[in-house]
Amino acid sequence: MNRLIPPLFTRLYLGMILALIGSVFLTASYTDSWYEETEVKDFYADTHAMDTLLSKSWQMQGISPQAYIDAIDLSLSPWNAAWQDNLAAAPCEGCTLMTSFEGGRVYQLEEFRYLSAFTHLEEGGRLLLYDKEFDEFDEDLMTVLEEDPDVASTLMLFALMLSAFGAVLYLPARQLQRQIRQLAHTQERFGRGALGARALVPRSEPVRQLSKGFNRMADAISRSVEESRVLAQAVPHELRTPLSRIQLANGLLRKQCDKPEQVELLDDIDNYIEDMDQLTQQVLTLFRLNSPDRRPCSEQPDQPLSQVLEQRLQWFQQTGTLPVRASIPPLPPIEVNPTCFRLLLDNLMSNAQRYGHSQVRLSAEPCGAGVRVHVDEDGQGIPNADRRRIFIPFSRLDSSRTQATGGLGLGLAIAQAAAHRLGATLSVGDSDLGGARFTIEIPEPGGD
Repeated sequence: MNRLIPPLFTRLYLGMILALIGSVFLTASYTDSWYEETEVKDFYADTHAMDTLLSKSWQMQGISPQAYIDAIDLSLSPWNAAWQDNLAAAPCEGCTLMTSFEGGRVYQLEEFRYLSAFTHLEEGGRLLLYDKEFDEFDEDLMTVLEEDPDVASTLMLFALMLSAFGAVLYLPARQLQRQIRQLAHTQERFGRGALGARALVPRSEPVRQLSKGFNRMADAISRSVEESRVLAQAVPHELRTPLSRIQLANGLLRKQCDKPEQVELLDDIDNYIEDMDQLTQQVLTLFRLNSPDRRPCSEQPDQPLSQVLEQRLQWFQQTGTLPVRASIPPLPPIEVNPTCFRLLLDNLMSNAQRYGHSQVRLSAEPCGAGVRVHVDEDGQGIPNADRRRIFIPFSRLDSSRTQATGGLGLGLAIAQAAAHRLGATLSVGDSDLGGARFTIEIPEPGGD
């Protein structure tokens, strides 16, 4: 739907053109109406003077109006004259009454041709004065312009006004469009990981404030990313060093302790150390996936999706706690980062192995030029109210925080972050096996 809507500046330019056309149309309509009214008044005034002159002439000569009109020469006059004896008859056929004055009426015969009717009660008739017929289109435009300089000057003035008005609107709009495009390009580069990209700050508003705000935001994000990188490098060392020392000390104690209750406590310490190590690894993995610098999950080249699926399927069929059924038909030629996809699929499969009762199913299907991958299990499923919460880090549906009963609550958050890094979407629904179904939707290459 959004693709059918033209861009902002296209709509702006079209609005300018429509505004110009509308202004011209309204001006022309008003001018035509005013000119027509003025023309009718002028026509009546001129023909009324002619009527007064003719009526005085036939009265002075003592002849009938018809005889006088037949005798006079009107070849140089712009009007023809006729006498109508029947006052009950219409002055003309098919004409339109334009207006009435005290001494007569004005009718329109056709465009640009009028007729004035003056009633003379003493003579018992009506004097008709009307425009002579002419062909206004016999002359071409250049001839009209040469013979009437006022028309040429009016057209030139109108064209100059339109050009000036268009330039006044177009130039600032074009400059604003260029500034916004530059800002959008900088934002796109920054979003792709070029954290040093900054917007040019123009002198004019409102893009000036917008560019300044973007640069301040980019500086804050860059500082945050840099601090996070330092943290990501320091945390493994700072945590693993004391964990290694604890593990070493625990090993030395194990050599000196042989009582069953002491050995059990030492085993618990080893489990706690392993939990801490896994927690550290998962937190760092989640941080790297959510890092705004958009670095790849690994330096490995992309591999065909079908190949990665087959590799992970074989691994889970060999090491999983529940049997894994598979349904993977031939898929479109889509390539994925193997490390990112492994993080995504392994966390979903491990979650299904943990919460399924007796079986897990891995399936895939083409979706247009993309692919959908489903992970189903036959557990208790996930309530609708909790289907968004399960992707929040450290969020779990039970109260346990132990690895044995439900993990640490980071697996699905890591899967969600890995899906975003791949440009895929991850959703959860109901499975026909009775439990939950997690669906990975990978779009076609280059698709939205």
